[in-house]
Amino acid sequence: METMKKSLATYFSLASEQYGVGLVEEDNTSTIAHMVADGTGADLLEIKAATPYPQTHNAL
Repeated sequence: METMKKSLATYFSLASEQYGVGLVEEDNTSTIAHMVADGTGADLLEIKAATPYPQTHNAL
């Protein structure tokens, strides 16, 4: 019996206000993770902080 294996691409991302750019909906880490998952057929999982980070650059 052959076992099927599946890959999982996980990532931690901080889409927020970026210095000199403004608010971004998706950052580079998220973009690349989606590209990897699309290219490999892997499932995708975003790791989220239990306590959300502030959304403004100065608060960070």
